[in-house]
Amino acid sequence: MPRPATNNREKLVETALDLIWRSSYGSVSVDDICKASEVKKGSFYHYFKSKSELAIAAMDKYWEDKQGDLNHIFSPSKPALNRFRDFSDFIIQMTKEKAETYGHVVGCPFSSLGLEVAGNEETIRARCDKISNEHKTFMLSSIRDAEAEGAINNDEDADLKAERLLSFITGLITTSRLKNSTKELERDLEDGIMKILNLKL
Repeated sequence: MPRPATNNREKLVETALDLIWRSSYGSVSVDDICKASEVKKGSFYHYFKSKSELAIAAMDKYWEDKQGDLNHIFSPSKPALNRFRDFSDFIIQMTKEKAETYGHVVGCPFSSLGLEVAGNEETIRARCDKISNEHKTFMLSSIRDAEAEGAINNDEDADLKAERLLSFITGLITTSRLKNSTKELERDLEDGIMKILNLKL
């Protein structure tokens, strides 16, 4: 009888992301990934040349899945400010759910991984930076819509405002991870976003 079909590549990608969430990229070895995914080491190297190549595939898969949520959150059918409020709620809820799953606040995988490997793994750092920039495009579009709706002051370049938002959100999530608490995130995220947007009174 034929052997049951398996998707070892998918197992490796999902396991790598799970282990990166739980600990860190540097502390996870190829052996750890193979053991946790129940995939032989030979199969690992059939799909990936290195651990860094697998890490990139895991980030791409996570980003691909997340884009569906962001397309809904930043839908042009909603008033622009509501999109940012929904985004704030989404970040807080996701952070709390991940903390419950892993037993600690895990932060943002893109910024955490990018910071960890900066200066050592240029391909991973560049991919994390690329994903962050793609993340920014969702906010940039909604900033321009908010300006067109007359909801915020058109006081500075929209792209710069999107950069400020991304830096603020990333920093607050990182702080939550360092403190292992979502208290500041829940207290400051939406308010900080609205201050950067500079609402019209």
